[in-house]
Amino acid sequence: MIKSVVMQPQRTILITLVAALALLGCGRDSLVEQTCTDSWARRTSGLARCDPGKLCTQLEGQPEREVSVVINLLADHLSEAHRLENWNCMTSTLRVRGVTKIEPRTSSFDVFVTAKWPQVRDLLQLELVNGIELGCRTGDVCNHCDGLSLEACAQDALCVVVHGVPVNVDRMCVKPPTPVACISAGSACTDAISFARDPQGQCWQFGSGCRLGEGWHADAPECRPEDTGQFEPCR
Repeated sequence: MIKSVVMQPQRTILITLVAALALLGCGRDSLVEQTCTDSWARRTSGLARCDPGKLCTQLEGQPEREVSVVINLLADHLSEAHRLENWNCMTSTLRVRGVTKIEPRTSSFDVFVTAKWPQVRDLLQLELVNGIELGCRTGDVCNHCDGLSLEACAQDALCVVVHGVPVNVDRMCVKPPTPVACISAGSACTDAISFARDPQGQCWQFGSGCRLGEGWHADAPECRPEDTGQFEPCR
């Protein structure tokens, strides 16, 4: 009876040690779910890239803010089966962390999700992750930009300040460029010169075809030059 009492703690310790060694032997990393393969190792130095750097830094102080995230996985010299395994492992890990907005697999090496920065930040430590790109892939992430002041817009890495040229239609001339609106960094823009009228009726010329916020009238014909094809500077 005494022998049984003495051996029980030793047996418990032995089982614990065996389990710990088994995990070490598999080379698995505590950052990811235990179903992941031995390719999920920590980087020996440095971190994977995070773009844009301004947004990565900004989100350190905004842990509850959701952004669109593209996680670029290592793909060179890997079979399609291995890439699929890594993709499934990454999405499984993200679900464990509470990420629910995961897009269907359309790439063998990119994982597209909407997540909070703390849910993905430490993945930069993994060898398998080439980098993380943050932005406005989904519209609901950046629809706040329209309501920001120009000062706040300039400080928000998810938004872009749009500069326009005021048009004096009566004199057929333009004034110097000035910041006029705030749009999402993911807005679809073109290189075409465009003309629009703001909510107060002022005409503007833009060096891009970006869509502006509510109240703006895009492609306003009354704001375009007549025959000359361009306006002269106002004097």
